[in-house]
Amino acid sequence: MVSFQTKKAHFSSDDTLIVKSSALLRGSTVNDEKTANIFVEGVNRKWNFLSAVTFSDLGSITMGSYGPSENYLRNHYVIRVQNRDSMVVNPNPKEQVFSGYQQLNMLYKVQFRLGTTALLSYSLYLSQLGEVPRYDRLIQYRDDVLRYAEWYYGQQNWLMNALSYSNQMTTALYSKMNVTASWQKYNESRHSRRFGNNNRLNQFEEVDMWSLNADFDKQLGSFELFYGLECYFNDVKSFANNQNILTTVETPAASRYPDGKNHYYSSGLYANLQYILSENTSLTAGARYSYVGLDSRIDQNYLNLPVTKFTLSTGAFTTAIGATHRVERTNSRFALNFGTGYRAPNIDDIGKVFDSEPGRVVIPNSGLRPENAYNIDFSYDQEFFSRIKTKINAFYTYADNIMVRREGQLNGSDSIVYDGEMSRVLMETNAAHARIYGASFQLQAQLVDGLLFKQYFTIMDGKDSDGMPMRHVTPAFGSSHLEWQYININSGLFLLYSAALPYSKMNDSERSKPEMYSIDSDGNPYSPGWVTLNLRVQFTINKYLTTTLGVDNIADKRYRPYSSGIVAGGRNFMVSAKVSF
Repeated sequence: MVSFQTKKAHFSSDDTLIVKSSALLRGSTVNDEKTANIFVEGVNRKWNFLSAVTFSDLGSITMGSYGPSENYLRNHYVIRVQNRDSMVVNPNPKEQVFSGYQQLNMLYKVQFRLGTTALLSYSLYLSQLGEVPRYDRLIQYRDDVLRYAEWYYGQQNWLMNALSYSNQMTTALYSKMNVTASWQKYNESRHSRRFGNNNRLNQFEEVDMWSLNADFDKQLGSFELFYGLECYFNDVKSFANNQNILTTVETPAASRYPDGKNHYYSSGLYANLQYILSENTSLTAGARYSYVGLDSRIDQNYLNLPVTKFTLSTGAFTTAIGATHRVERTNSRFALNFGTGYRAPNIDDIGKVFDSEPGRVVIPNSGLRPENAYNIDFSYDQEFFSRIKTKINAFYTYADNIMVRREGQLNGSDSIVYDGEMSRVLMETNAAHARIYGASFQLQAQLVDGLLFKQYFTIMDGKDSDGMPMRHVTPAFGSSHLEWQYININSGLFLLYSAALPYSKMNDSERSKPEMYSIDSDGNPYSPGWVTLNLRVQFTINKYLTTTLGVDNIADKRYRPYSSGIVAGGRNFMVSAKVSF
C-alpha cells in the first residue's frame, strides 16, 4: 500500500490571520516546458486554509544524440493534407513529434478546530489534462507505413471532494481517530484512427467513486492497537462510436469496458497490534478481512462474446506478523516480517476489451479468480561512527493463481477482426503460481561537513509457473548522489542508471512490441542499459527569492527506460525561480 500525503497548513498561536504566498516559474529546453505555480496559505489559531494552482505546457520531447537509433529515432510522422493522410519525413528525427500536452492541477484545503481535540477538514482536488498523444502507437509501422494517423487520449478530468473528522481525545474506544468520506469523478477517452482510414474509433469512460475510511488508534499500556474499516463503491460507464471524420456520421462500436451496468464495490476491516517488548524490541501482528463484489453487463454484444454478464462475490482474510530489534552497542537494527496478500479481479481485469499491441486483442474472461500472495521480507540497518548509514532490504513473494495474459479463443477461433485488423485473441487467466524476489541497498555517508554521498540500488527477478518472466519485473536500477551545501547554496551531482534487460528475461507481451526496443545480435528486441549524469544548483538569494539551475543528461545520452513508450529526453537545461511573500 502507498499513502500519499499532500501539503497541510498549520495553526498559529493567536486569532490574527497570517497569510503567506509564493509563486514559481520553471522552464526547460528538452521539451520547451513552461510551468507556473501559485500557492496561498492563511492560518490562525482556530482555522486555516491553503490553495495551490499549477499549470504546465509541455512540448514534444527531444531525445539524446548518442545511443541506439533503430526503433528510437522518429523518422516519420503523419499530417493531414487536403483531407488525406500523408506520411512526411521528420527533419529532426530526435524530436518526438506529437509527444507534448498541457496539464492543470488545483488544490484547496480548509481546516477548523472544534474545541481543543477535534478537527474538521475539507479538501478539493482538480486535475485536467489536455489531449495526450499515445506516442508508442504513433511510431508503429505496417509494411513500412505508419500504422496510425491518430492515437490520443482526449481531455481527462479528475475531481475529488473529501471531508474528514479527527479527534485526539482519549476515550474507552480510541486515543486518536480519523474518519474520511470522499467522492471522486473521473472521465477519460481514447481516440484512434488508422492511416488512410477516415473512421476514428472513439471510446469514453466515466467513473464515480465513493469511499468511507475510519481509522482508530488506542494506547493500552505497552500495547498500541490500530483498527478501522473502509468501504468503496465504483460506478463505471463506458461507451464508444466510430466517427467518419469527413461526414461526422457516427455509428456504434464496441466499448473498452462493458457498456451496461458496471458496479465494483469493496469493504474491509482491519486490526493491527504493536507490542513494545523492551526499549529496543517491538512485535507487531495484524489481520484484515476484505470483501469484493462486482456486477457488470454487456448490452451491445458487438464481438459476439459467449458471456455478457460478469459477477463476483468473494472475500478473504490476510495476516501479517513482524518483529523489530535494535542493538544499541553496534548501532544496528533488524526487522523481519511475514504476511499474506489478496487481490480480487476488478472490471479492468474481467471485462476489458482492447488491442494490447498490434495484431492482439484482449477479451473478457468471466472465470477469472482472485490471486493470493505469501511474503517474507527482511531489513538490516547499520550506522558507523555517526557519519555512515546503510540499509539492506530483501523480499521473497510466492503468488498463487496470479493473473497473467495468455492466448485464448473466442467461439472456437484464436483470432478475430478488431478495429479493422485480424488480431490474436488474448485474455487474463490464472496461472498456477509465480515467484518474485529482490533486494535493495541504501548508503548515506557524511564525507566532510557540508558534503554528503548517497547511494541507492535495487535488483529483482521473478517468473510464473510456465517459466515466463513476470511482466512488471524491471532490470536492476539505482542512483548515486553527491550533495554539497554551503551557506545559501545547495547543489547536487548525481548519476541515474539502469542495467540492460536481455530478450531471455522479457515477458512475451514485451517481446511482441519490438518498436519500443533495440535489437540484439540475434535480431531479438531487448532493453539496453543506460546511465545519465545530472546537476542541480539551488541559490537562496534572500528570504523572498530562491532560484534553481539544472542540467539533466549532461552527456546527451539516447536511452529509453524499460517498457516506456517514449524515449527519454536528451541534454536538458532547466531554470526555475520561486518568490515567497
